[in-house]
Amino acid sequence: MSPAELEYRLARSLDDFKSRRARGEDPRADDYRDEVGEASWPEFQEMVELEDMLDQVLDPGPEEPLPREFGPYTLIRELGRGANGIVYEAVHRELKRREAVKVLRTGFEEEGSAYDRFRNEAKYLARVRHEHIVEIYGAGQVDGRPYYAMTLLEGTTLSQLGRRGELPAYPELCRGLAGIADALHAMHTLEKPTVHRDVKPQNILVTQDGRMVLADFGLARSLEDEHLTRTGHALGTPLYMSPEQILAKRDDIDARADVYGLGATLYELLAGRPVFQTDDMRALMQSILGERPESLRRVAPDVPGPCADIAMKALEKRRRDRYPDAAAMRDDLLAFAEGARVRGRPVSSMRHGLRSLKRYALPIAAA
Repeated sequence: MSPAELEYRLARSLDDFKSRRARGEDPRADDYRDEVGEASWPEFQEMVELEDMLDQVLDPGPEEPLPREFGPYTLIRELGRGANGIVYEAVHRELKRREAVKVLRTGFEEEGSAYDRFRNEAKYLARVRHEHIVEIYGAGQVDGRPYYAMTLLEGTTLSQLGRRGELPAYPELCRGLAGIADALHAMHTLEKPTVHRDVKPQNILVTQDGRMVLADFGLARSLEDEHLTRTGHALGTPLYMSPEQILAKRDDIDARADVYGLGATLYELLAGRPVFQTDDMRALMQSILGERPESLRRVAPDVPGPCADIAMKALEKRRRDRYPDAAAMRDDLLAFAEGARVRGRPVSSMRHGLRSLKRYALPIAAA
């Protein structure tokens, strides 16, 4: 295994570990031993220990003992914690309903950026009701600490299923992702259109009945929120970021950035590796900006051609070459799942070659 592949496995495993913890799960370093391999295992353990130490530094003190009352809720047990929030299993005392309650961690009440991110996550999550988006029940503050309550879901992530070799068959995988595409389209067509900006396997939960649900709206932004998304500030997970996100040009980031993220997710699940593999962040960004992904049909010959075409279409560099919106990608995912004709086609290698030739020919002609 190359150094780049080892670095990628470490990064993906740590990202998955942190995502699971932020969603309220209780991951263990041992869960990733087979994924990172024996040679990298000591390094991964050190990374997890560093995460734990960082959590302790960021947390000014232990939370009150559980169970305890918190506003209208009784917090039963801690499910997990992220960078600035703690997720609890809770019971709404009046409604007698089990919910997941996310609370801003102690000490972050005065941290403006953390406070704003937490409140905005709840705001964007509440804007849309959809069966493939985790449902938010309510939000508020208790003793100055903001919280929001959401559906308590039991399941696992697409990232975990892929790591364990337990992904659904191609038609069912595409049917499930069609639900995610439909959820994204619902976000994109709100009165105030919202872009998720962090679509990736770690943020898609597969419930026990097989339904896929989009989670983690920490980076979601309305296209009108200029003060939250300024040019020059790239937000997202680099492996799944579109070229326009890498360039951090606010006016260029629209629904097609999420189409790219879903395409990168599908590619990784089908290929068993990310779109680009490198242990250098600058090289990764350069690849996203200027290098065409290796053909899925070459990387994973067993993947049906129409299924591979959907991923490659969504991953086009130029926004206008991708699906025009998440609904069009949804339609193709469903068409493949049902054995119907897939309409989207990626730009051909010949067309890409002619474009490259034209770019080089113009300066020569001008000379």
